[in-house]
Amino acid sequence: MELVGILSKDGDVCKVRVPDLPQAFGTGATPEAAVAKATSAANEFAWYMSSSDRTWRPHNAAQIKTDPSAHMGDGQTFVTLKIPYNVL
Repeated sequence: MELVGILSKDGDVCKVRVPDLPQAFGTGATPEAAVAKATSAANEFAWYMSSSDRTWRPHNAAQIKTDPSAHMGDGQTFVTLKIPYNVL
């Protein structure tokens, strides 16, 4: 499964947030470190969903880009978080 993250930089800190999972985010000195931390947080949620009877369908980048609640700003880019669980 793939999730869409939004990468931004604030001074020396890179940040990745996952609009579909507000509790899943990551920070780091590099974009790679921030993506790795956000992926780890999202993976925990995916594990929970895969071990329950719940279903959940994440949004793609095009849907997030047009969603005002995603709060896309200047200088932010999309990244892909690869999650080993399939919860669809």
